Amino acid sequence: MSGKLPRSFSTDQCAAIRCAINTVMPAEMFHGLCSWHITENAKKNLGCYADSEFLSELDFLINENDTPDEFDFNWNKIVAKCFRGRNED
Repeated sequence: MSGKLPRSFSTDQCAAIRCAINTVMPAEMFHGLCSWHITENAKKNLGCYADSEFLSELDFLINENDTPDEFDFNWNKIVAKCFRGRNED
């Protein structure tokens, strides 16, 4: 790395890794979550709710949103579309 620190770092949501990065890396470095881990965690934690339609929408959400507001807007659309009527027990 020629003595240069990375500008960004992608990991899973492991608290120990996040703590280590925050300890040894400069505060201005971007720490992002790995999209593969996000998708795998959705499959693991959402079970049957993580169907192919939801996973396709999640992939779009992860890769095609540029601002937090845009992300939030599209996340709310996904929840309304993919989960409507499923939490009425």
